[in-house]
Amino acid sequence: MPTENSSSCRHFVLVHGGNIGAWCWYKLKILLEEAGHNVTAFDLAASGRNLEPLNNLQTIDDYHEPLYSYMAALAAKDRVILVGHSSGGYAVCSAMERFPSKIALAVFVTAGMVGPNLTADQIQEKISSLERPDDIEDNIFTVYPNGNIDLLLGPEFMIHKMYNQSPPEDYTLARLLTRVIRTFNDEKSRLELLVSKERYGSVPRAYFIATEDNLFSIEIQRWLIETNPPNEVREIRGADHMVMFSKPSELCNNLIQVTMKYF
Repeated sequence: MPTENSSSCRHFVLVHGGNIGAWCWYKLKILLEEAGHNVTAFDLAASGRNLEPLNNLQTIDDYHEPLYSYMAALAAKDRVILVGHSSGGYAVCSAMERFPSKIALAVFVTAGMVGPNLTADQIQEKISSLERPDDIEDNIFTVYPNGNIDLLLGPEFMIHKMYNQSPPEDYTLARLLTRVIRTFNDEKSRLELLVSKERYGSVPRAYFIATEDNLFSIEIQRWLIETNPPNEVREIRGADHMVMFSKPSELCNNLIQVTMKYF
């Protein structure tokens, strides 16, 4: 159960990462609602229960379109807290650029976080430079001429890289529900991920570090924070990449605390 409470209701919009869907937030959604907040969690395109065919996604904006549509439909006076996990951080960045007046705070949970002076390509180059060789090779890739890649995660990769601290029930659920994800490396997608100081930069940001993340390592997370400093940094100790499974109460409490500070 969350230990922090707020007298005012906030609206959290939860954005999942790759290969999963809105279902991954089930623990956090309950905790935030029990604390008196509104919570929206939805599927990005071709993810979770979203029925858009993967082959219809040509650029990263196609993948992010459900978030853009949701933000566009909000009333002008509505302001939400956007929470992005893993690659969902890139969707949050793009939403910040498009709808800055509707976002009170953006929270990145061991997530990708571009900035006016930091591109997704630079982040990927840093990740590649710090990668350590291992013998886990059960992921399945399909590479396209434009550089885009379809990826299905293997069970060994998932348990050792992502769910290493999570309950076995959640790992099992993820194995049953995982879907192929497309990673976008084409030139148009690169342009779609560019953000400005004037719009993106006007939204306060918080970054939550997961200390036991074997996928998006703590070295990468700290480098990202140093290179593109947010307004607030918090550590969730003992959390693996799937923070919402391994440390849901700690994630909830930190979200409520940081939201009360900035909104």
